[in-house]
Amino acid sequence: MSEVYTFSLGAKEIIYDSDTSPITRDEINKEFDNEEANISMPLDLFPATEFRVFNPATTVWCKIVKNGVMIFYGRVAGCSFDIDAGIAKLKLITLKGMLKSKIPSRTYSRSCPFEIFSKDCKLKREDFALYLFEHDIKLDESRFKLTSPKIEAFKSGYFALGYIEFGEAKSHIVAHNDDTLELLFPIPNAFNGIIKVYPGCDKRIDTCETKFNNLVNYGGFAFVPAKNPVTEGF
Repeated sequence: MSEVYTFSLGAKEIIYDSDTSPITRDEINKEFDNEEANISMPLDLFPATEFRVFNPATTVWCKIVKNGVMIFYGRVAGCSFDIDAGIAKLKLITLKGMLKSKIPSRTYSRSCPFEIFSKDCKLKREDFALYLFEHDIKLDESRFKLTSPKIEAFKSGYFALGYIEFGEAKSHIVAHNDDTLELLFPIPNAFNGIIKVYPGCDKRIDTCETKFNNLVNYGGFAFVPAKNPVTEGF
């Protein structure tokens, strides 16, 4: 199950649970050829701490909300540190920007490089699809949240990082809590009445084994050391 951290952005420092955690962000770029943002924060604040030695084994996602409206959603693509100033700068990139990136098909990494249900993963989508019909679901006013008793039959987080299909369209599943899915894109008022829900994979070896029973096709190198032996020793 994924963890969610919420931060405040403003002129004043916010103290939560006796911890002062101010962050700032640059202007969000919405040009056609690039969509990215930068967030500056104390270097000892999560998720900057996860990038000190290696990139984390799982993808870190970031959602920026202003006045109740989501203005940015993407992943943390990298992190740079200014030790003297005590500042870390996270580079964020949208899904659109990710699609333009050149990504090696295989890398030596602890996490699996294969996409779930791909030819290398070898899992069959139809074996994991959950079918929802119009009478099974309830949508909130924004149509970004989908609720169904059928979803509650699965452990919270099971569908996180997965996606739904409705007609020819798809939407990424941002979060799964109890009987509710939070979607990246809203479901339109008119769709074909059938929604297929697919679980997500965080690309960890234990998830591959316990959630999907697919360890034989795991594409990562789980025993690559978490610490750099050159700089930190064994």
